[in-house]
Amino acid sequence: MCGGRQGGVEMYLKYSTTTVTLDRVAKQSDQYSDNTEEHKTVTGNTVAVYETAPIKKQFQLQISCYKSKRDELYSLWLLVNGPENTLIFRDKDNVDHNCKWLDEAFPIMRVSFNWAKGQITLEEV
Repeated sequence: MCGGRQGGVEMYLKYSTTTVTLDRVAKQSDQYSDNTEEHKTVTGNTVAVYETAPIKKQFQLQISCYKSKRDELYSLWLLVNGPENTLIFRDKDNVDHNCKWLDEAFPIMRVSFNWAKGQITLEEV
């Protein structure tokens, strides 16, 4: 259990038939990648701004949970850990996103016998 909901919305991660609810997310931080390159003259005036890549949205989730929820998240991470695997993330605004889990090492560590904390980083694809 990681009781409660954020804003009345059940946040979760889903891959195939596996769903892990994220009821105890301390903070959801949404960020966008900087995809621009600015070209300037010798005097510092901007000549042009180019998009170098598509904008990517990232979600950083601060997680605090019981060991059992950490074990569920670890099992899910093992399923989706890889460049071609994506999962569904339902955010605090009740919007589903198709994402990749970016953490190369499992980010949720036990801080006591029955409690774990960490930060999950997802990127929308």
